[in-house]
Amino acid sequence: MHQMNGPRLQHAQGTTPQGLVVIFHGYGASGDNLISLAHEWHQDFPTLDFIAPNGIEAWEGGIPGGYQWFSLIDRSLKRIEKSLDELRPTIISFLDAELQKRNLAYKDLILVGFSQGAMLALDLGLHGQNPPAGVIAYSGGYISTKDIDQKNVPVLLIHGTDDSVLPPENSHASHVLLKDAGVASQLHILENLDHAIDHRGLRLGEDFIRKTLGALY
Repeated sequence: MHQMNGPRLQHAQGTTPQGLVVIFHGYGASGDNLISLAHEWHQDFPTLDFIAPNGIEAWEGGIPGGYQWFSLIDRSLKRIEKSLDELRPTIISFLDAELQKRNLAYKDLILVGFSQGAMLALDLGLHGQNPPAGVIAYSGGYISTKDIDQKNVPVLLIHGTDDSVLPPENSHASHVLLKDAGVASQLHILENLDHAIDHRGLRLGEDFIRKTLGALY
């Protein structure tokens, strides 16, 4: 099985971890690109652990140090669905192990993703065997034609109006689909934002984590 590695930010010294946030990067990036989210949030959540694993494949674009969760040479819905189905057991094994070593459960886990990582986080949260506390999806969307297995997982969708890589319609369509399925989905389309996460998205994520893991904070 593929060994997943990437940058981590541990809970503050003298505390025990009370939750885990796993952050999935976008296509061609790495965990180093997104661990900055953890540094922003860690000040407010000193008892949480953060992990930003690298994708399980080297990026097919060829730039060294870039990774992907699955190929996007074929971007058809059927191919992406198949890729997510194939990937899910590997990532769930990784999450199981990380939770177990901290004596935590899925109710203590927040999944965060950006772009391709947002597709992965939504898939894991809504089709995994165990429901996490919540999913935050930046600049991505839900990709599946199957019935949702975990309908009690709250979802936060955040997208920029000026996204030149994945249009905000992706998140809007996901929001409608999730709401219709009975999922507690929130959607925020942010003005004057390209394919990125800004201070507004960070604050929305922080508020979501606080509400979702409210028993801890």
